[in-house]
Amino acid sequence: MIISDKARYVITSVLVSILSLARNLIFLKTFGLADLGQVALMQTIVMMIGLTQGGMINGGYRIYAVGNSSQNKTINNTIFTFFAGLLLIILALGGISQISLGLQAVQPTTLYIGLASGIATLASTWINNALIGDGNLRKSNAINGLAVACSCAIGALAWRYGLIAALISMLIQPLIVTAIGILWVPHLRPTSCQFKRETVNSILARGFIPFAAGIFVVLNQQLDRWAINNYLGTESLGRFYLVILYSSIFTLVPISLLNLHFPRAVRAYSENRINDFKNIAKRHATDLCVYLVIACLLTFLCLPSVMATLFSNYAEDTHLIFFAMPALVVATLCDPASMFLDAVKRLRHLLLAGFYGLCSSTAMILIAQKTGIFSVETGIFIRTAAASVTLIYLLHTARASYLEITKFPTTS
Repeated sequence: MIISDKARYVITSVLVSILSLARNLIFLKTFGLADLGQVALMQTIVMMIGLTQGGMINGGYRIYAVGNSSQNKTINNTIFTFFAGLLLIILALGGISQISLGLQAVQPTTLYIGLASGIATLASTWINNALIGDGNLRKSNAINGLAVACSCAIGALAWRYGLIAALISMLIQPLIVTAIGILWVPHLRPTSCQFKRETVNSILARGFIPFAAGIFVVLNQQLDRWAINNYLGTESLGRFYLVILYSSIFTLVPISLLNLHFPRAVRAYSENRINDFKNIAKRHATDLCVYLVIACLLTFLCLPSVMATLFSNYAEDTHLIFFAMPALVVATLCDPASMFLDAVKRLRHLLLAGFYGLCSSTAMILIAQKTGIFSVETGIFIRTAAASVTLIYLLHTARASYLEITKFPTTS
């Protein structure tokens, strides 16, 4: 049977994510709490470095997806110049921050490898986005497959070489993606240092609001974890870890589908191909609905036996995953509306959707705590309710934008 490049891309993306998860399970089996703490701190450093891009990757990707080769060369040079400057600043401030911010718990090796990994992760994200925007799905698959294989191979050496092998394995994956992407695809190689104000302003005009909206989404995802830890304790958070782990697996396919359809939607809209744009949006929604049906059926049919066989210690908390399913479904259904609004540059609605979701979660958690009904199960139900608020707002604004666009087609 012949598998299309698009299907192969989704399958490969899921497998890469699963292998990355397997690497982390190796660390869990190998290290004690002290070394695991350093691994967790490095992951936190990488996440914090991700926030420093401020929308440069988001905006650059939106411009790049239009497909103007001359413009894309300037965007690529600007993005890599930004990365180079950011690397110098972050490495210079690394030692100072370790002392001034009280980060003595972070070992120097963890700090500097983490800082380098953060920049490399930003660069690899850009390379992947550019490859997808160019339609080079096979090259994206090959590069990411090789990178995660090398990362897992080095990670497996952690049992012998300890923490340093784990840290290097986490650094090597984004480094390989960046290096091979630049070597294999000539037009992704930076050719000069460019950081003109006009270009940067154009990138941030398209990228900052989606970036800020993404921060609201991340905060909303973290809020229930903080609440459970603060109000119920670490043991309850340990129970909730099942939901966190399952959620990370559940979202692999929706993320891949969004990466696949978004650049095509942006290009179609920018070229005023409204019918093609509508078809892409409908195809994205259809693919997601098919996935949700399959994922839900497999979960309800297979999860109890999987938990009993592989994770018997946690089998009694299997119901938490079932309770979380509606929240995952509702959050996934937000993707088509979000992609539509993003592609047609109704960015303010994305920001407001994230803000309303965060406010809803906060209010409901506080009410549940004050009334004494807050629990792990309650936190999961609150997640569903907050996701529903976001979905309703996105559907309403996307519908209004859709009617406006189809009645008065506009060019980018």
